[in-house]
Amino acid sequence: MTRAFVYRNLHKKCWSIRKDDLVIAHAPAVYMWDAEFKVSEAGNQRVRKEKRKNVHAYVIADLENIWVSPDTNFLQDDTGLFPFDLLKDLGEHNTERVTYQPYKMKTFQEVDSGKPVLKASHVYLTARGAVYTPDMTPKYSKSKQYRPN
Repeated sequence: MTRAFVYRNLHKKCWSIRKDDLVIAHAPAVYMWDAEFKVSEAGNQRVRKEKRKNVHAYVIADLENIWVSPDTNFLQDDTGLFPFDLLKDLGEHNTERVTYQPYKMKTFQEVDSGKPVLKASHVYLTARGAVYTPDMTPKYSKSKQYRPN
């Protein structure tokens, strides 16, 4: 399996997808499943020491488990929130907002509870933020990949 690393590109204001140390795509929205959240401890310490951000935090998944949207409004409704119908399909009650702030935390965390986030069955990354489903068995696998309309 080819692992891909997705991170927030602060210069381009989008998400970058890296494979084998090369950026292979930029996207305004990304949907992933069977993902891990990783923060480099050395990178986090460097940010705090230099007071300058660097790329050291990723959401990681197999490349075939990543869907990229060319649409800036993907996974958002007219209020700028994630659409109810998609979240309902995936188990809305199980979704949590996730964040990473290198000056305040050392791992990705749930926004509301502060609980560390290490893995997720589904992750949604948009310009407005990130949402994940922590405890849901993925409906979609490599043999039946989910492709939003």
